[in-house]
Amino acid sequence: SVGLKGRVASNINNSVMLYQNITKDQPLLVNDSTDMKKFGIVYDTKMTNLGAKLEVNYLLKDKGSIGIDANLNTYNTEQEAEAWHLPGMKIGFNGKYKVSPKLSLRADVFMLSGSKARLSDGTATDLNGTMDINLAVKYEIIKNVALFCNVNNLAGIKYERYLNYPTYGFNALGGLIVRF
Repeated sequence: SVGLKGRVASNINNSVMLYQNITKDQPLLVNDSTDMKKFGIVYDTKMTNLGAKLEVNYLLKDKGSIGIDANLNTYNTEQEAEAWHLPGMKIGFNGKYKVSPKLSLRADVFMLSGSKARLSDGTATDLNGTMDINLAVKYEIIKNVALFCNVNNLAGIKYERYLNYPTYGFNALGGLIVRF
């Protein structure tokens, strides 16, 4: 891999990387041909992954940050027809903001390209790409004790990251964090 990492300005960090990974016996998830709700692992004898990664973060002094990260990948397999369930692109936007010393907000948006999955007859099918939007709030009650609420998949998009395994639609999770 080769890359550059640094600061464009006092409040902008960036990183650019180009890489190549050559893996012997790369494990890939495939659905079981007798029960498509189960997975097995196949090993590609030699898989080459060419990729690029970009990250840029804008720092909001001591209040938070806004950032983007992108990963682009191409896969060449030696034995398998495709790099099963491995997406070629992931782009993410994120933001963190500290409203007050006790209250912080976080937002994440990511887009994922589609991937290929192997059907029971050995042929390939396309899995659709998606976009996911997530929000989080955390309120620190006292030192080491906080309340949190995460709201995920705001758009309510159901997608399959893996064949026959749909993700949750809109969902929320809240709770108490206690640190020792």
